Amino acid sequence: HLNSFQKGWIAAAIDGEGTLSLYKDKKKVEYAKRGYVFVPVLVVSSTTPEFMDKLQLFLGGEGYLCKVHPKNEHWNDLIRYTAHANTLRWLLPQISRYLVVKQGQAELLIKVLDLIPKARPISQEHLLDIEQIYHQIKLLNVRGRNG
Repeated sequence: HLNSFQKGWIAAAIDGEGTLSLYKDKKKVEYAKRGYVFVPVLVVSSTTPEFMDKLQLFLGGEGYLCKVHPKNEHWNDLIRYTAHANTLRWLLPQISRYLVVKQGQAELLIKVLDLIPKARPISQEHLLDIEQIYHQIKLLNVRGRNG
């Protein structure tokens, strides 16, 4: 379990440099008759290696880091941390109250994770609920002045 400092630090990292989202993965069509599966995800990006190392340390080494080379040669490499459902199941309930900007997305993802069983097919009723939450999260994640 995380202490209060770690919860606040992780929440600030997500609010400032991250995204909490739910996407449709169409590459895993063999797993779903509908042609896609829902994938809850946390992504945090930064150009500062020490920041990203601290994030992964606080998260117990879960998730993974990868380096992304920018298209512009004058920009620094971007380091991206990604975590999926298994990490989010224990993380989000601990940090959601510390989030300011992304608290709505966290609460919706917690609902989704409760509807997605670890090893069983998702019921049709739950699929409809998840589809609605998917659209709510998309609205919350709109960028720009009109978002």
